[in-house]
Amino acid sequence: MEDSEVQEVDLATGRLVFSWDILDHVNPADSEVSASSASSSGGVWDAYHVNSIDEGPDGQLLISARNLWAVYDVARQTGDIRWQLGGKRSDFSFGPNADFYWQHHARFRPGNRISMFDDGCCNQPDGTPEQQSHGLILNLDFPNHRATAARTYYHAPGLYAASQGDTQALTNGNEFVGWGQESYYSEYRGAGNTEGDGSKNLLYDAMMPGSDVSYRAFRHEWVGKPWYPPSAAARDGSGGRSTVYASWNGSTETRAWQVLAGPDARSLSVVVDHADRTGFETAVTTDNPGPYFQVRALNAKGEVIGTSHVVTRSG
Repeated sequence: MEDSEVQEVDLATGRLVFSWDILDHVNPADSEVSASSASSSGGVWDAYHVNSIDEGPDGQLLISARNLWAVYDVARQTGDIRWQLGGKRSDFSFGPNADFYWQHHARFRPGNRISMFDDGCCNQPDGTPEQQSHGLILNLDFPNHRATAARTYYHAPGLYAASQGDTQALTNGNEFVGWGQESYYSEYRGAGNTEGDGSKNLLYDAMMPGSDVSYRAFRHEWVGKPWYPPSAAARDGSGGRSTVYASWNGSTETRAWQVLAGPDARSLSVVVDHADRTGFETAVTTDNPGPYFQVRALNAKGEVIGTSHVVTRSG
């Protein structure tokens, strides 16, 4: 049998800070995957398949075990399971459309809510779907031990992701869903939709090419900060002028360029204080003959964020 263990390691020292073995707390007989499946998986029974971990505001851990159809709230200090949602020993009953199967990416949400991607499918490699895949946000009523569906996010046409996937809360209130093995990724207004109405509140939908899939898909504002400096080149221009070319592949913060020139590499001064970036490569003209040139990348505040090597002008 294949076990699953959760660990935290101090990267600075390599010291093991925390360890939690699901076999110490959950009976493998609770698995929704039969032990006989080992005959088609190299002799290994994957009873648990822990596939996500999240840390809550009080330090508790939310652990998803795909093959148990269950999510566990674990007390970090003791390792005890505080409550179980789903599976054969659930501490909660379920309202309409609140149950889930083969889930992925369970996350704490404010206000006694959790989110996940409900694959709804499948006991691989040849299982049949329990239900259609969708993003799911659940309300947890602790006094009454009841889980109800707060929001659902379905795709049109309907998808059946056999593995992987995620549901991400965006800062603007929208939800971003990665459809795992089904290759799509989508953004929805927070209000979501229902099964059979997957186009409602859909803002963005895309599919990766060919057979590409994504374990999880996230939307973030990406900032490119290359480890290498900007590039510069200088050429003779018309009328004795110089044309300086500036680029910095991968930099998303560069908004403008500053050009320096001088008679030798140690005597450079600013000859163009600000030239707006015009694309991958920006051409800047100057009356200064150089023949030594250098460029500086400027951000939106006009601050220098990168400096090229000194180059010489060529004809």
